[in-house]
Amino acid sequence: MIYNMIIIRRGKMGKKKLKVLLIEDNPGDARLIQEFLREKGSFELKWVEKLSDGIELLSKEDFDVIISDLSLPDSHGLETVDKISHFYPDNPIVVLTGNEDEEIALEAVKKGVQDYLVKGKIDSEILARSIKYAVERKKLEMDYREQKKELEEIVDTLKTINDILKHDLSNILSTAEIALEGLSELESNDMIKIAVKSIKKSIDLIRQMRELEYLDSRDRNLKTYCLRSIIENVAKNYEFIHFSIDGDCRVLADEALSSVIDNIIGNAVIHGKTDRIDVIIRRNKDFCEIRIADYGRGIPEDVKNRIFEKGFRYGERGQSGLGLYIVKKVVEKYGGEITVEDNFPSGTVFVIRLKCSDLVIENEVA
Repeated sequence: MIYNMIIIRRGKMGKKKLKVLLIEDNPGDARLIQEFLREKGSFELKWVEKLSDGIELLSKEDFDVIISDLSLPDSHGLETVDKISHFYPDNPIVVLTGNEDEEIALEAVKKGVQDYLVKGKIDSEILARSIKYAVERKKLEMDYREQKKELEEIVDTLKTINDILKHDLSNILSTAEIALEGLSELESNDMIKIAVKSIKKSIDLIRQMRELEYLDSRDRNLKTYCLRSIIENVAKNYEFIHFSIDGDCRVLADEALSSVIDNIIGNAVIHGKTDRIDVIIRRNKDFCEIRIADYGRGIPEDVKNRIFEKGFRYGERGQSGLGLYIVKKVVEKYGGEITVEDNFPSGTVFVIRLKCSDLVIENEVA
């Protein structure tokens, strides 16, 4: 791959230069673009003649904007736009075209290109303005996509909460009401058990609804948490379970981390009927791996691939089908991931990977 690098040194001291990748097979047009950018300053330009060379260079360096001719030796027309957008969808693109190709350039804009310039009708002002507008438009587009995604997640969560209120929680409380009414007419231990069980289910659902609120939190400022302390605090809720905790790590998370650990351990106790939990915490480069192993019944093979699905229920006390769905979403919110494996000779291992925090700060959360 052959490319030319021209650093325009004019401009205010300390002002960040916009990095521009020019893909143009005509040396005369390329030199003209170079001269226009030299006049304006504050640009760093790299020039390649083929699309394949441009894509290779993009894999090695970051650029603020791509300027590309639509007719290249190895690509022509909208195919050029499609290839760049496929590999680098977040890069702003300005296309160069001749008068005869202006309709194609307009189609390129409809496909997501930020701007187009007609050769022979470009000067330094038009070029600099087009580059800066392209960068700003792409930023606004990405912000819009992110906000749209967040709004869709909020709506989805609100729908889920509404489903719980309308169905699960309402039905459970109705069962408790009937049982208590029967108890008032005829004393019965069975009626008491039904009422108590229904109330416990209601409490579980309310807890899960509270955890759903964590998913709608837009606070990106995660704090440093000591994993061992979090797990030890959760373990206190299960005095009848033998715990072994090996290792420690500081991770970036929020207050929902305790609920993540509690949900996994609670499932192992309630569904798996385990009497023992082993936790191993190990750092692997920038991530911390937490392996939570139980020795209970395990998760059936036909269920394992579905346990993180929203609304999927199994086991004796499967309620809303939200517990592990919430766990997965919270972990992903931290930039981590969660998987499940079989334990041997029996039981299940949940594997969580979270981003490490190297900060040791006064307000570290234990």
